[in-house]
Amino acid sequence: MTDSQDDSDWTEAETPLDLNLRDVAQTADGPYAVGTDGVVLGRRDGTWHIVVPVGPATKRNVLTSVDATADGERVWFAGSSGALGMYDTANRRKHDYSAPGGKTSTWEAIAVTGERGSERLLVANGSGEVLAATIGPDGCPRFGDVVKPGSGSTITGLDVGGDTVYAIDTSGNVFAKPVESVGDDPSGDPATDGEARSTAPDRSAEDEIEGHPCADGDTDGAAVDGTNDAEAGADDAADERPEDAEWREIGIRNAQVNFHDVTASGDRVLVAGDGGLVYRYDRVCENWTPVQAGDVALLGIDDDGERTVAVGANGSAFERRRGSYGWRPTPTPVSAQLRAVALGSPSVAVGADGTAIERGDDA
Repeated sequence: MTDSQDDSDWTEAETPLDLNLRDVAQTADGPYAVGTDGVVLGRRDGTWHIVVPVGPATKRNVLTSVDATADGERVWFAGSSGALGMYDTANRRKHDYSAPGGKTSTWEAIAVTGERGSERLLVANGSGEVLAATIGPDGCPRFGDVVKPGSGSTITGLDVGGDTVYAIDTSGNVFAKPVESVGDDPSGDPATDGEARSTAPDRSAEDEIEGHPCADGDTDGAAVDGTNDAEAGADDAADERPEDAEWREIGIRNAQVNFHDVTASGDRVLVAGDGGLVYRYDRVCENWTPVQAGDVALLGIDDDGERTVAVGANGSAFERRRGSYGWRPTPTPVSAQLRAVALGSPSVAVGADGTAIERGDDA
């Protein structure tokens, strides 16, 4: 497939329901998407299937966010009423850890780092709280205490890049924290873990389907004027403070738009927001540069080091390739709102009314 063909060859995929899909992640078993009614979809052999029909606790709570371990063998998902669960793609079993520590508000974002069995995870809610956990020797998550990186604004995105985890909120703030400190609990008290462990029996994916009612140095293009200065009063560079276990604010000064998603890989951090804006972070200078990537609110963004794709309203998708000049729109066959995108083979974007579009050699 040529570059020009690949750039525009988004195709619409058939999904088994018309419920809104909120997020998507790549795994060793293919892409997984989550959404309304607690549904978890998986793509196997070129076809989308229902993997979990009604959420981790079988309560049909909306799932808002999904992420996978580094080896892609576990998928973690979170959503409304404290819904939190994990699906093991290796043995195809679901585990319910909803309402950890009695937290029943909506989880808006999730991030996972590490491989199956030794992963660390973070979930964030609409009150600006972040809850971290590590997987203990017994295979169960050990949750710490909730922390507010900022003033309490909704945290809409989490992602891990290199040795740092990043969080964004609706007040135009970005926060950073060393990965090594994620889930650290000085007390070592597993009492909190007991509250979070599920008492529901594990069931195979086939059992759960029954009864479901619905079968850099690159040129990035023209930057927006006026916000190109280094952050005032910035702390020492993150590279020089690996021992710092606290969240710290790293921007974005004078953003003046809502942030919807963040993607981080290595030293590269990108934040997607309203007005078609993408903010790029320079870790060395601790400086944010806004770039006009599109003309609609960008709700989802992903970057694989070679290309970056952002999606949003009206089926819009925008792309920037490493070494190319600027962002450009890429046609899609849908007009529904696209909420999230995950690059891979195939690359997938999902959104309203069960919409899924795919692109790649095996799409």
